Amino acid sequence: MHLRDLSRLDTYRDLAKLDRDDLLEAVGLQTRRTAVDYALPGLVVFGAGLALGCGLGLLLAPRPGAELREELGQAFNRGLEQGKQQLDQVKQRVSGPPARPS
Repeated sequence: MHLRDLSRLDTYRDLAKLDRDDLLEAVGLQTRRTAVDYALPGLVVFGAGLALGCGLGLLLAPRPGAELREELGQAFNRGLEQGKQQLDQVKQRVSGPPARPS
């Protein structure tokens, strides 16, 4: 939208539809980009590359597939058990006797 387009707006409803970006664009300006606007695309590309690299590393590993899958399964199960234990500890702390005011 340009400044000449603003003259075509004749009702309040048309004006209510405008947002900050429309008005800034009409006068030839734009909003200021934040650090997140610059960093987020880079982080997405980095994450995709990381996932692709991990996948290729697993595919090209020197171990047989069955052995690798078994080892990954065991590591996952260990992590799952540790998570369950920590969750139980948190539940015990939360459901414990209430603290008495001193």
